[in-house]
Amino acid sequence: MTVTPPRRRVARAAQADTGAGTKEPSRVGLAQAGTRAAILRRLLLLPSPWIAIAALWYAIAASGVINPGLVPTPLQVGARFWDLLVHGGLAFDVLISAERVTLGVALGIVCAVPVGFAVGWYRHIRSFVDPLINFFRALPPIALIPLVIVYFGIGELAKVVILFYASFFAGVI
Repeated sequence: MTVTPPRRRVARAAQADTGAGTKEPSRVGLAQAGTRAAILRRLLLLPSPWIAIAALWYAIAASGVINPGLVPTPLQVGARFWDLLVHGGLAFDVLISAERVTLGVALGIVCAVPVGFAVGWYRHIRSFVDPLINFFRALPPIALIPLVIVYFGIGELAKVVILFYASFFAGVI
């Protein structure tokens, strides 16, 4: 085993800290230029699918093949969005929807976790409850909307019940 004298160790440590002597200056510049080009390429590719979709949307709207009342231009949609956001109460509607989702999912998870633990811990509970869980898990929540409207009406409770149903059976498993 060879031992490096202390002076050389200090000089090598200083060289490693500054990065001096590790790469040639021309190679450092090329590596940075390659990194910059990759970043630029990525920044240009990131919005390109959205630009293509908007161009296709404008082309369909301008072609007249589809009724302009059915396919407005992206500019018309953006103007209407801004109008609803500023004057139409869109922010309030989003807040109410977020409240419904939070309440329904939270209640579903709060009820699902203890049921999931019970099903996992106790074989007798699992053999009794598992067929029911698998049956109701297979029913999509959207298919139950007519029944929920009949039983709960069209108010807030019906919307929360659908969200509860969707999150409960997903949470039990």
